[in-house]
Amino acid sequence: MILPIALGVLPKLNNKQIHIIVASFALSCLLTTFYYFIITTQAFWLGQAPSFPESAVFLKNISPIGTVYVGMYNIFAIFSILYILLKDWKPTPIFLKVFSIVGILVLYAFVILIGARTALYISFLFVVIYLAYNFYTRQNYHLSTILLAIVSLTITGYFAYKNDINNKVTSVFDAKPEYNTLDLRMVQWGCAAKILLDSNHSLFFGVGTGDVQKHIGDCYVNQNYGSLKDSFNAHNEYIEEALRHGLIGLFVFLSALLIPFYLSIYERRSYLYFLFLLIFIIWSFTESTLSTQKGTVFYAFFNSLLFFHFVNKHKTK
Repeated sequence: MILPIALGVLPKLNNKQIHIIVASFALSCLLTTFYYFIITTQAFWLGQAPSFPESAVFLKNISPIGTVYVGMYNIFAIFSILYILLKDWKPTPIFLKVFSIVGILVLYAFVILIGARTALYISFLFVVIYLAYNFYTRQNYHLSTILLAIVSLTITGYFAYKNDINNKVTSVFDAKPEYNTLDLRMVQWGCAAKILLDSNHSLFFGVGTGDVQKHIGDCYVNQNYGSLKDSFNAHNEYIEEALRHGLIGLFVFLSALLIPFYLSIYERRSYLYFLFLLIFIIWSFTESTLSTQKGTVFYAFFNSLLFFHFVNKHKTK
């Protein structure tokens, strides 16, 4: 609640200031990635481990952030830096170009290492969008762009669909071996539908912010998934929002995402804001993004920062 108010009343920021803030976030992601990478692989490099880490478990052991959130942070950092770099390519010093490209490769390599599949899907989608946009507008319509796009799509597609590091689709659910991921999703969706359709009040107004886990946990118990009662949420922010505040709350939440999303790409041409919203919209399909500080602060800060920036730009025009 504080971040939108604070950022809304601050003096207007120009493009350079926004880019510096976003670049600072990306640099933080890069430094954090270096730290995690060194900590988790030092035994291998020092010859104390026979093989390279093959699981995202190592990140969970040293970081409270989690692989999904690290993946999303890194993907936002990657495409933000790529956007800023392409926008200001000519005046950017050569050393900064090299540093940025190396940083992007390191961030992306870590996304692959931790097996953040949603982040890989998003990066795959972004490359497709970028290629389609350039073909549509006939910009960078030459062989190098086509070859780079094909290579990016091939690499990203391979690791997104064939990555054995953390296969969230075909692997057995980590919490309990006999739980299959697809079965859990069906239980989640079924429980959510049952709770919403229990009464008109829950359908339109939900069960309340603090009571979602209790209701969905009781349903898990009835479905013989009692061990997940207190820890396993809907893993989908849209379902979670419907459970909290019903269809009315879901409508408000979707409006808060889709209206700025439409304006950012069609009306205001704020591509950085478009990148952020697209990441968050897709991310919310696989995680209850606003159920944790890690997701809430990320959304509140960057959504407020970029929203007020593109609104102020429009007013200036």
